[in-house]
Amino acid sequence: MKQKKIGYILAGIFVLAIVAYFIFSRNDKSQQITVRVKKGTFPIEVTTTGELFAKSSEKIRGPQGLPQMQIYSVKILKLIQEGTKVDSGAFVAALDQSEITSKMKEIETNRDKALTQLTQRQLDSSLNLRNLRDQQINMKYDLEQKKTIKDQSIYEPPATRRQADIEVEKAERGLEQAQKSYSLQYRKELANLQDATSTYSQAQRKLEQMEDKIKQFNIFAPKKGMVIYTRSWNGRQQEGSTVDTWGDFTVAELPDLSKMISRTYVNEIDISKVKVGQQVRIGIDAFPDKKFTGKVTSVANVGEQLPNSNAKVFEVNILINEFDSIVRPSMTSKNTIVTATIDNVLFAPIETVVSTDSISYVFRKDGGRIVKQQVITGESNDNEFVLKAGVNENDELLLLPPGNADKLKLVKIPPEELKKHEMTPKSKTNIKPRENLKEIQNVAPAPIKYSNVPKKENTVTPFQKVTDAPKSNPKVNSTIKTADPKKESTGSNTINNSKIDNNNVVFRILIATCTKEVSTGSERFAGLPEIRMYRHQQLFEYTIGKESTSAALSGLLKEAKTKGFSDAYIVAFKGDEQITLAEAKKLISEKNK
Repeated sequence: MKQKKIGYILAGIFVLAIVAYFIFSRNDKSQQITVRVKKGTFPIEVTTTGELFAKSSEKIRGPQGLPQMQIYSVKILKLIQEGTKVDSGAFVAALDQSEITSKMKEIETNRDKALTQLTQRQLDSSLNLRNLRDQQINMKYDLEQKKTIKDQSIYEPPATRRQADIEVEKAERGLEQAQKSYSLQYRKELANLQDATSTYSQAQRKLEQMEDKIKQFNIFAPKKGMVIYTRSWNGRQQEGSTVDTWGDFTVAELPDLSKMISRTYVNEIDISKVKVGQQVRIGIDAFPDKKFTGKVTSVANVGEQLPNSNAKVFEVNILINEFDSIVRPSMTSKNTIVTATIDNVLFAPIETVVSTDSISYVFRKDGGRIVKQQVITGESNDNEFVLKAGVNENDELLLLPPGNADKLKLVKIPPEELKKHEMTPKSKTNIKPRENLKEIQNVAPAPIKYSNVPKKENTVTPFQKVTDAPKSNPKVNSTIKTADPKKESTGSNTINNSKIDNNNVVFRILIATCTKEVSTGSERFAGLPEIRMYRHQQLFEYTIGKESTSAALSGLLKEAKTKGFSDAYIVAFKGDEQITLAEAKKLISEKNK
């Protein structure tokens, strides 16, 4: 009986063990998310976010010529809602008339004053000319009288006759002078009248122009369409906005929705890949199910810096091939520009590849075990890597490292395979030497937030360590490389200074960010001290120098900018963790107390 009881107990333990095995085995497998290596055409893409615009549109303009009336800006009092469909001649907007009304009153006053002056000038001219005419009449009578006296002195002594002749001559000369003076005075009065008339006419004309302009302060649609608010240098114009009257004075637009473009901005690192005529896949954020195609129609030759960003970007316009009435201007689009394709290659998601200083590897399932397999990576896009060697089609790869990743031995690629791909275990990149030099020349000279760089969900801190970090120091999450290969290391002395306490604050200069790793011994970094490389998600960030105060880096910062890193700036670290300058200042202040 006792033996039978023991047998039951052993059987129960055996059953529980089997159940536990299946449960834990299932849980462990459930955490091992795998994907298969694919083979086929690999697209090299640049993904950006854009905004939709109509390729062409009818502008709804305000009154033209207001600057000539010394009206340089006008407030929009009323504007119909954006997106409203209107018929030709329908009301669109009303502008503030207060300034033009004030100008009209001023000009009206000036016109009345000019009219008064004209009337006064007319009266003065009439009076002056009438006096001159009366004077001539009197002088004619005086001349006739003197001639009569001369005729009567024919029998007088010679002296009396001579005196009579002189008086007649004086009267004739006086009359002649009076006639000339009248002619000159007439022309003078006529000129004065013309001047006064011109002043009055000008004021009257200005008043009539303003009366005509003020009628145009109520704006109507020139044709049928959908009203879209226009944008100017100071933002979108809407109800309550103040609009400059210079130029064409556009209040709103009626876009042609049959032809739309997506205006986007591509980072300076990727702009060399984008060419006119390349095909684009387009998605609309507001309608995820809607898919469109398009092509690049223009690429800016000169870059620009967007507000609140250090990124240097280039404007790219993409023409959408299809028409859909549901698509509206100002909608956000996701643009995937296909810059190139590679046929008949193996590729897998970026999350499956782990990169260190010298090699890349994946975790491959081989039956019931997991193999830490070295791979050679090639080109990449936002989601996937080309795998040149180390795996085969349909191999199962883990998306996340297994729990025992530190204990797995690396299976290296045979030397003959490495030689075939012209890559040694110490190769830093998978690009040719000339391309490597081109890459470093295109390095962004400051840390840039790339909208087209995929982010891993399992990143630990802002600086992700790809090599194995000591368990005793979980904050060492970055791979830091020096310009001297002998000093490259991972672990507790990754900063090449084992005496640095994690509570100490050090300052460095961040000079470049790159999507592909570039050797710290590159000619581009020649002459710069304390070169360090940090792996930040899918980016490689490079710093120089190391000082206990930011002021001590001022000379080196100036030197870096003279060597082409014009956007370089100072960053702070607490141990291996990057912190803000404000936090660093606070920590130093607390330590000095």
